[in-house]
Amino acid sequence: MSIRLADASTGLGEVQVVGSRSQNRSVTDSPSPVDIIDLREVTTKTGQLDVNQLLQFVAPSFNSNRQTGSDGADHVDPATLRGLGPDQTLVLVNGKRQHQSALVNLFGTRGRGNTGTDLNVIPAASIERIEILRDGAAAQYGSDAIAGVINIVLKSSVKELTANVNYGAYDAKYRFDDEKLDGGNFNANVNYGIGLGRKAAS
Repeated sequence: MSIRLADASTGLGEVQVVGSRSQNRSVTDSPSPVDIIDLREVTTKTGQLDVNQLLQFVAPSFNSNRQTGSDGADHVDPATLRGLGPDQTLVLVNGKRQHQSALVNLFGTRGRGNTGTDLNVIPAASIERIEILRDGAAAQYGSDAIAGVINIVLKSSVKELTANVNYGAYDAKYRFDDEKLDGGNFNANVNYGIGLGRKAAS
């Protein structure tokens, strides 16, 4: 019996990973899935202003909902990774732990009985990028990193003035009046860095 190998008639083109929302964002050579999100690029494509809603639009494993009539959760949106509690997501700012809020979520809100981290206290204009570890890292960071880790990297440029103005709104097809847009958000920010000292080279 003789066996002959022949070239396939169909070729494999671009591979799209199920669940991804943008290309060239995930680090593929890392042992754990890591998303690196450039805030400058994201803010120009979405009409959202706060960090929670920006991540809600671009990170599949991140979930944050605005609450109404939920006591303090009206002001501090509980955010989760991979559907776990808000207190099981570790938030770092430049690699250092960010303190959690003092609010305990009640009244049937997301993460009831948990205390999460308020990401909206950090202005989006001061953020360079956000790194999201979409895997449990309790062995490295502790029990507050069971759902994953969010590392917020702030801008480090000095003597550089940057400004950003954007506007986002919904196409109000459901309205029966003369208004064409609804839910408009306007954002204008200016960022300028000042050096406070000289960092020694390591």
